[in-house]
Amino acid sequence: MANEFKDTVIPCAFNNLVPNYLPQYQDPAHQSCAGIAGAPSGALSVTGEQYLASLSYSPSNIWRNVGILFAWWVFFIAMTIFFTLRWNDAAGSGGALLIPRENQKKVTQLIVPADEEAQASEKQPPIVDGSGDADAAQGEGEKALVRNTSIFTWRNLSYVVKTPSGDRTLLDNISGFVKPGMLGK
Repeated sequence: MANEFKDTVIPCAFNNLVPNYLPQYQDPAHQSCAGIAGAPSGALSVTGEQYLASLSYSPSNIWRNVGILFAWWVFFIAMTIFFTLRWNDAAGSGGALLIPRENQKKVTQLIVPADEEAQASEKQPPIVDGSGDADAAQGEGEKALVRNTSIFTWRNLSYVVKTPSGDRTLLDNISGFVKPGMLGK
């Protein structure tokens, strides 16, 4: 308000002029401001400084108030940084990721793609049951597989290794999860 009303003149009009409305009272020589704080007796206008003085404000306090405003801003930024650094994110991270069993799709058959990058010595020979039909046995084995829908989670995991220069912490209270088919980081 000190910045807004500094060096302004507020004219008195309508309800703030006494007497008003009646034609015989329209002479400005016999009117004065009423109802506006800081208006001197017999004046038809009020300066911004007079109005501010009636509210106990002063234009000289503008920079002090700006300093107080910035001090509060720095205080709240510091409090935000302090409390977010102490924030334990693991407390509620897994609850939203769980899918109720009613909403999960039933998977009856899992199609496993062939390992294209495996060497010939790494590939497993087909399983042969006594019937001699290797392809039929492999097809039955794939049909029996059920897709894994479990989510692997961990919380507050730490890992320390011993080195010649002393213990070295590789993982320090980390939390996370891996869904089936998702690559871990």
